Amino acid sequence: MKNLSNYLFLLLANLSQQQNKEQVIRLFVEGVDSLLPDFKLKWSNHEDGNLQIPVSTRKNTFGYISYSMDAIKNNEHVFVLMQNAVQMLAVILERLQQEDLLKNKKENLESKVIIQNKVLKKQNEEYQALNEEYKTLNEELLKAKDQAEASHSQLEYAQRIAHIGSWFLDLETNELTWTDEEYRLFNLPIGSEISNSKFNDFIIDEDKSLVEAGFEKLLHGETYDVAFRIKVANEIKWIYESGKADFDENNEAISITGVSYDITKLKMAEMEQHAANEELIATTDALSE
Repeated sequence: MKNLSNYLFLLLANLSQQQNKEQVIRLFVEGVDSLLPDFKLKWSNHEDGNLQIPVSTRKNTFGYISYSMDAIKNNEHVFVLMQNAVQMLAVILERLQQEDLLKNKKENLESKVIIQNKVLKKQNEEYQALNEEYKTLNEELLKAKDQAEASHSQLEYAQRIAHIGSWFLDLETNELTWTDEEYRLFNLPIGSEISNSKFNDFIIDEDKSLVEAGFEKLLHGETYDVAFRIKVANEIKWIYESGKADFDENNEAISITGVSYDITKLKMAEMEQHAANEELIATTDALSE
C-alpha cells in the first residue's frame, strides 16, 4: 500500500510538469493501469453507463475513467487511493486548461498589441507627413503674406502719391470697403465706419443721378465711368470713378470693384481754360467791331 501511494505521488508529480492535457491523460491511465491491471482503466470523454469516476473539479468536468467492479471487491483501500489520484489528475488538467486560456489571452493580446502598434505607426507616419505638409504650407502662407503685405504697402504708397483710392462693394451684404487713400479723398479717419448710404451723402444733389445711373449700368454688365462732385469740409471736390461688377452663375451681380481719382485740379484747370477762351473770344469780337 505504501509503495502504491509513493508511486501515485511520483506519477502525479511527473504529470504536474507536463504541458499537454492529452499526454497527461494518457500517461496517467497507462501508469495506473500498469500498476493495477485488474482495474482495467479506460478513459472516456462521456458517461457511458458503466462504472466511472468523473475527472472533475467544482468548475469543470474533463472526462471519465471507467474501471472493473470485480477489482474493487477486495481492494477498497486501493480504490480510495485511485479516487484521490483521479481528483489530483482533475486539478492538474484544470491548471493546464487555465494556462492554455492565459496563453491564448496573452497571444491574442500580443497580436492586438502588434496590430495596434502597426496602426499607431501608420497613423504616426501619416501625422508626420501631414505635419511636414502643414509646415510647408505654413511657410508658403507666411511668404505669401509677406509678399501680400509688401504689395499692399506698395499699393497704398502708389495710391497716396497719385491720389487714387479703391473700393469694394459686396452686393449680398451691402458691405463697403475702402482703401486708406479712399478715406483720404473724403477726409475721413482711416478705418472709420463707411456705408453706401454715407458715401451718397457726400455727393452733391445735382450729381447724384449721374452716380445712380452709372451703378445701374454696372448691374447690367456695362462699364461704370462717371465724374461727380462731393462736398467735404465746405470744399467741393471733383471725383472720377471707374468700376466693374462680378456676376455669379445666374448672371446676378454679386460685387463691384472700383477706383476713385481726385480730378479737382484738372477740372479747375479746364474751367480756367474755358474762362480764358471765353475772354479771348469776347476780346476778339470787340476788336473786330
